[in-house]
Amino acid sequence: MEKITRNFKYCYDNDTTIEYVNTGLYSMLNCSFTSEDPDYGTDTIHYGAGSKSVRSMEKMAFDMLREVKDFLDYRDGQIEGSLVCDIDYDDYSNSTLIAIEYALYEIVKNYRPKKWYATIADASERIAKELLEDRTKSFSLCESDRLEASTDPEKHQDSGGWYGIKRIDGFFDNEKSEFIIAVGHYGGGGVAFGYADTLESDDSTCEYQVRRAILNATGFDSDNYIYIEEEEIK
Repeated sequence: MEKITRNFKYCYDNDTTIEYVNTGLYSMLNCSFTSEDPDYGTDTIHYGAGSKSVRSMEKMAFDMLREVKDFLDYRDGQIEGSLVCDIDYDDYSNSTLIAIEYALYEIVKNYRPKKWYATIADASERIAKELLEDRTKSFSLCESDRLEASTDPEKHQDSGGWYGIKRIDGFFDNEKSEFIIAVGHYGGGGVAFGYADTLESDDSTCEYQVRRAILNATGFDSDNYIYIEEEEIK
C-alpha cells in the first residue's frame, strides 16, 4: 500500500491535509480541514472511496478540484443545474471546501494532462500559459458537459464540431513578443483571432484573448464545458 500525506496552510499552518492512499486495487484522497474554532472541529472528505480504479495523486486531485470548483460556483449561484460528483458536497461548509480547493490547486498547479475537461474560462488560463511557454503547441477542443466529464468520458467522440487553437507567427513581420492565436473549425468555416503584446500586457490579457477567440469561434459561453486535447508535434 502507498500513502502520501501533504499539509497546507489556509488560515494557519497545517490546517489542511491531503492524504493519498493507493491500495493497488483502488486509490482515494482523504482531505481534512481543521478550523481554529473548537466548535467547528475537523471536516474530512473521502474522495474516490467507492472507486475500482487506480489513479495518481495528481490525477485524483485534478478531478476532485474540478468538482469542488463547480460545486462552489453552483452554491454561489454562478452556474445552474444539478452537478454529477463522486460525493455529496452539500454536507460541507464553504470554509472546508475552499481550504481543500486551495490545497488541491497546490498539488496540481504544475500537473498538465494531455487530455482534460474544463469550462472555457478555466481552459483558457492553461492554454494561454502553455502557448506563452511554447509557441509550437496546439490544441483541439469540442463541446462537452459536466455529466461527460464525470461519468461518460467517451461521449465527446460523437461530437460533430471540433476546433483547433494554435499560436501564429509570421503575420506582417510581427515581433516575437506579440501573442497571436487563431481558433478555427476543422473542416472549414470561420476563424477567430486573439492578439496581445506581451511587452505591454500581462498573462491575464493573453488568457482573455484566448477565451475571447474560443467564444467567437464556437459561439459557446465561458461556463460551457469543453474537452481539450494537446496535439502531438509532428
